[in-house]
Amino acid sequence: MKGITLLEISVIIGVIIILALLAVPTYRNFTSQSDIVNISEEIISVLRLVQNKTLASEGKSQWGVFFDKVTTPHQFILFKVANYDSLDVFFDEILHIVSF
Repeated sequence: MKGITLLEISVIIGVIIILALLAVPTYRNFTSQSDIVNISEEIISVLRLVQNKTLASEGKSQWGVFFDKVTTPHQFILFKVANYDSLDVFFDEILHIVSF
């Protein structure tokens, strides 16, 4: 009767460990790229929303976006007026970036 030797089991475990060590950086790179793509699509979506609100003259005003990198999590603030300093907080829409 033939069996599996301790050496064969050690070689198999070694190969599995090496494959796992090679796969982890690739997985991290993939998730980082995926996060960047998701955030990019979210920014594009917000900019298109603001463009549509301005073109439709929603609220008879212009709309803008303020990218707030100071808060955690980072956020976009959609505001109604010509600039962020004179905004009307009643019309603000705050959207959080959850991926970063």
